[in-house]
Amino acid sequence: MVLRVTAILWICACSEYDYYAPMECLTGNVSYDTSGADRRLYVASVAMQCDRNPENNRLKLASFIERITSENPEVELIVFGEMILGWYEDPVDQKAYQKDLAETIPGPTTDMISDLAVQHQVFITFGMVQMEHGKLFNAQPVIGPDGKIMAVHHKTYLTPSDMEAGFEKGIALTVVDIKGIRTGIVICKDQENSNLTKSVFEKGCELVIISFADDVVEDFFTYGSDLSRKYNAWLISANRYGPEGEYFYRGEIRISDPGGNHPVRKENGEQYLSYDIPFHE
Repeated sequence: MVLRVTAILWICACSEYDYYAPMECLTGNVSYDTSGADRRLYVASVAMQCDRNPENNRLKLASFIERITSENPEVELIVFGEMILGWYEDPVDQKAYQKDLAETIPGPTTDMISDLAVQHQVFITFGMVQMEHGKLFNAQPVIGPDGKIMAVHHKTYLTPSDMEAGFEKGIALTVVDIKGIRTGIVICKDQENSNLTKSVFEKGCELVIISFADDVVEDFFTYGSDLSRKYNAWLISANRYGPEGEYFYRGEIRISDPGGNHPVRKENGEQYLSYDIPFHE
């Protein structure tokens, strides 16, 4: 409770009119007490190197899920990055390429992930291009251990590449219940939307999942600290790794607590991290 009040005071002090504190207002991490937690969620986050061919990426998705659940049988949630069924940028024709990658939801990939979620009894979320009623979306489906699609988040704050691909806008925040943890789902640049931060507070999110396709943020972990403090929530980020044409994705992934600290983080490789997140009532 003290942390939530402190966070709200930072917000009010930084701006009378905004629902969120500008990044420069949030300096210095805050000690976060994890003792006495009465709920826990064991999570894994992945930095995956993506191929231009979606079938190769589906095989790698399945391989990561098999590996993570084998090495961490207690895992309950696995998070993959933004649009990982292909490259994020196409150097020739962005719209045609993303349209070729697009699938319906439900569709071939969500059917495959649903089967794996049931087999391993885990929640899984990953980024893909969705075709819905003739429109393209930068989408992040969330699938439960019963194999059902719990929600599909559509990116709302679009980059130039998203707009070039012809993506439609969604909503700022999607909220799902994961084992009693109120969880917000956002995609990359969504987090720059001030309405998103307002929604995180109004909807009582304890955890925020952000899927990235990031290769440009130089001080990524400081940026992540700002986000988790801004939301006053635990934060899981997933990303992509490796060269894609003229771009190189560094694969930064981390878990951040509401005080802006990183209990675990990794970068510069195709890999995953895992962590048992404690939650207070």
